[in-house]
Amino acid sequence: MTSQPVYDPCLDKAVEAVLAGERDQACNYIVAGSKETTLPIETLLLHAWTCPSLAEAEALLEEALDLNSSNELALAGLKWTKGIREFTEQQLKLKVDADEFKRLEAYEKALAAAQEKERLEEKARLEAEEQEQARQEAEEQEQERLAAEEQARQEAQEQERLAAEEQA
Repeated sequence: MTSQPVYDPCLDKAVEAVLAGERDQACNYIVAGSKETTLPIETLLLHAWTCPSLAEAEALLEEALDLNSSNELALAGLKWTKGIREFTEQQLKLKVDADEFKRLEAYEKALAAAQEKERLEEKARLEAEEQEQARQEAEEQEQERLAAEEQARQEAQEQERLAAEEQA
């Protein structure tokens, strides 16, 4: 860090907030102080660390590098933001892959359920056909039995008639 440090009460409060773990408050102090003065490289680096977004942090780190192109903290910060972007892109891809897997799994379950429904419907249709066929066969047997009884009754009547004629 090659620039001459300048005391800034807002920056002082920002440092205290950083040390207390209050990054949002630190960012607010830095923004308040930056309205009054141009920011020294150290303040740009601190502001980059407290930024709520990577894009803002990268812009501030680039601004710091414009002031000193070999600033190790700014270079390391850009390397860090690049690594975070790569990590988040990888996580998003994994999430998309996981979501696609869940959709595929849900599709396969729905397909299996539809196939099971079709199988059960086909089974029920075949059972209904078998029951109808059995009912028709039973009806035919009943008709044959009734026809045989009628024929037997007619034959008995005929024999009675013949026996009556013989007796007469």
